[in-house]
Amino acid sequence: MFFFTIRRLLASVLVLLVSSFLVFALCAASFDPLERYYTQNPRPPESFFNNLRETLGLNDNFFVRYWRWLSGVLTGDFGETINGTPVVEQLFPRMLVTGRMIIGAIVIAVLLAIIVGVIGAVRQYKASDYTFTFIAYILIALPTFWFAALLKEYVAGGGQRPVRATGALHAR
Repeated sequence: MFFFTIRRLLASVLVLLVSSFLVFALCAASFDPLERYYTQNPRPPESFFNNLRETLGLNDNFFVRYWRWLSGVLTGDFGETINGTPVVEQLFPRMLVTGRMIIGAIVIAVLLAIIVGVIGAVRQYKASDYTFTFIAYILIALPTFWFAALLKEYVAGGGQRPVRATGALHAR
């Protein structure tokens, strides 16, 4: 059992490394931190861009940038925002909000699971049992990100929805 646990932990570390590399590569390929300066009027001189690229380390090799980022993350240095404030200062308050949401979701899920489980056990093979089973299969099959977006839009949206392209809102 001990070796199985060690193997699983090593596999988890490998999955984390590969996924962090892929996410870093996708972000590096699709996001330019200097983009907001390109559209400024008047446009900053090329020396400004060269100095900023050097300061941010964008002139370095991709693997060097990834290693610098990974070693910083492993030591607790998540870098700075584009405004120069440390990311850690913004990360932990947001993690507390996320934690509260997760705890609330778990409490709601456990309560609903107990209620549906008791109804399904008491009324086994009845219409309510089949209905709850069908609904459970549908909810399990839904992509989580899509269902969360729907809930955010229609449950937490405050009862407002966009009407036309001008951005006007009205109550339903």
